[in-house]
Amino acid sequence: MKTGRWITGITSAILFIFGILHGMRFVQLEALMSASSLKDPLGGIMRAAWLGFSVEHMALAEIAFVGSGIDRGGSIVMLCGTTMGVTGLVMFHFMGPFLPVFVGMVIGLLYLAGGWMQMRQKV
Repeated sequence: MKTGRWITGITSAILFIFGILHGMRFVQLEALMSASSLKDPLGGIMRAAWLGFSVEHMALAEIAFVGSGIDRGGSIVMLCGTTMGVTGLVMFHFMGPFLPVFVGMVIGLLYLAGGWMQMRQKV
């Protein structure tokens, strides 16, 4: 297996695990929301965004992993990296610098590197 595919595969596994762990923290989010004065519809939006973000991570991990197995799937992997990068920039803009933003940006860069390597390899 080529280096780009290895990078994409390992990064996909990490992102999928992060998506699961993020979803598991939904219970803590519920506790924080019940302790605060956050009511519906804003509470529903927060719940949907939290779970949607978890699903996005898991879906991107699967898409990038499948894309890395296709002969000309480097562009799919790079698209997943771009998606992670844009998501990281939006989070940075609205939430400021914190660890999950930087982890997401690193994952995006690894996807971009893996996709680029896959696109450059000779078939």
